[in-house]
Amino acid sequence: MNKKPVKVKKIILILLILCSSKFVFSQKSIVDAPGLYNSFQWNPNVGNSPIIAPQLWIYSKRRYNVDTVLGIKQQFYFESRYNYEYNNTASFYFGRSFQHQTKQTDTLFREHIIMIGVLGGDTSALSLGYNFSKYNKRFKFETDNQFVYPLLHPEKKFFFDWTKFTHNISCDTTFSVGVSWQLQFFTKPITYIGPMVRLRLHEWLSIDGFCYYDFIKNQWVYAMALDFENK
Repeated sequence: MNKKPVKVKKIILILLILCSSKFVFSQKSIVDAPGLYNSFQWNPNVGNSPIIAPQLWIYSKRRYNVDTVLGIKQQFYFESRYNYEYNNTASFYFGRSFQHQTKQTDTLFREHIIMIGVLGGDTSALSLGYNFSKYNKRFKFETDNQFVYPLLHPEKKFFFDWTKFTHNISCDTTFSVGVSWQLQFFTKPITYIGPMVRLRLHEWLSIDGFCYYDFIKNQWVYAMALDFENK
């Protein structure tokens, strides 16, 4: 009885992977910084099944306007995810990216992304998202926020924030250390916080390592991610 849903979920994942390969390796001038972010999170205290869920992000920006007076570059923003908001659920986002560059002693970049999304799979829902990042050669601050409203079970609506702050140890940004925390708000807030490291292996490939402490269950949760970005 469950074979058909499983096949549908696999087809969705395969389609996302195919789309990601098209975005990541596209050389078209209309696309700016497409990428793929794939993470695996696990808990060693789960027993024989420590892996919680693999997660997949695919994102791309498309140039459409540059304000030369204010120095703000506006872009369309596309993003798709799998296993992120809910297990066996795909999500698709569309929005705008506003980027600003400040020329000081060390160039400082800022970016705001506002988007709306739909979810389908095991869970059907609507979502609003806001991402902000600020960085230069020495540090990077990133925060992703979203509110998800399930259509069939509105009582399961939630707010989620994932924030990362890293500082470059090496001058060429090869190795960075920092802290990351996640805030989940269902009926009450749940906080995870811990150290993170980032190793840049190539201009387009980085590895992130996370170690979170779960204050509710009093245990550690671990995660690793591969970040591919065609800049």
